[in-house]
Amino acid sequence: MTTLSLNIAAAGNLSKRAERRRIYRRQMLVMIAGSYLLDAGILFAYYLAGTTAWFVSAAYATSGLAVCAVFLVLSEIGLTERSKDHYLTIWQIAVASTIQIGFLAVAPEMGFVFLTTLFIIFGFGALRLTVYQAAVAWSLAVVGLAVFLLEFDAVPAIPATTRLERIVLLVSIGLSVGRCVFLGLYGSALRETLHERGTQLKEAFRKIEQLAWFDDLTGTLNRRSLIKTLEEEISRAERGGNALSVALVDLDWFKGINDRFGHLAGDGVLKRFPEIVRQVIRSSDKIGRYGGEEFLLILPNSTEPVALAAVNRICAAIAANSWVDISPGLSTTVSVGVTSYRSGDSVEQIIGRADSALYQAKLKGRNRALAA
Repeated sequence: MTTLSLNIAAAGNLSKRAERRRIYRRQMLVMIAGSYLLDAGILFAYYLAGTTAWFVSAAYATSGLAVCAVFLVLSEIGLTERSKDHYLTIWQIAVASTIQIGFLAVAPEMGFVFLTTLFIIFGFGALRLTVYQAAVAWSLAVVGLAVFLLEFDAVPAIPATTRLERIVLLVSIGLSVGRCVFLGLYGSALRETLHERGTQLKEAFRKIEQLAWFDDLTGTLNRRSLIKTLEEEISRAERGGNALSVALVDLDWFKGINDRFGHLAGDGVLKRFPEIVRQVIRSSDKIGRYGGEEFLLILPNSTEPVALAAVNRICAAIAANSWVDISPGLSTTVSVGVTSYRSGDSVEQIIGRADSALYQAKLKGRNRALAA
């Protein structure tokens, strides 16, 4: 894939993500507008009860819907995407709190409605604000309330004198509690979503790690992890003076298997081979696909004679194995080059000697193991 194609694909993914975020913001602003209308309805009900003036309800609804419209426009034209918090939560809370405290001063007889809504606003903000933002928003709200309570003579009231006022109060409290419950459920849903995404990320990282360390066809260590493992075993052998051997194993005439029986049969042989080897070697021994049809065995605490005995058992097991379930008439053998670690050896030197021994095993007729 060209760089241009990658850039186009990345731009497409960014565009899709931005569109999803725009939809989420749109849904959220619709819910906020609905909340303003609910409170405006409560204020209008109190107007019908003779508690407050008619314009309080109208002005409150107009203010709330105007604010939602402004944030919606900012969202739709993409300006909010430039912010780390694309919901502009701190700004929404600041404006919404200003509206509540402003109407508290205009209509203190309806104080409980605005104070209750203030709690709901901060409950919403707590889901998205950082600690610093929450502290700033809380401080500003407290200052605003302090100005109202200490500088104005009006006292926030809870109108509940008449039966109608008490009914409206009941409805108002019920709606406020309902919105708090909704915020709680919304927060719970967010946590579940985050947990699910965290689980998905862990699984993705696990798969990436597996791809980085294991051969996807055979399930054995890949070349990169083989080299790293061998480096670690060499360091351990050098420090502790322990024996260490390696064996380079090649499937004989593997190209002929692919040509005669097909590549699917060849893949089947590559998958089956390490399964057979694991039945012969110790649990501490490591096997990996070094490249193509070549496998590398790392045999810690094994002298050359011990390693030779192990790989001879592998040769016998491979030659005796029935491959008919993969393809009728299929059979194979292996050639192996074995060597042991010598003080000062590098990874390249020890693998190079094993490769030389493997070459000699092939020259001498294959289906055998030789040491170097």
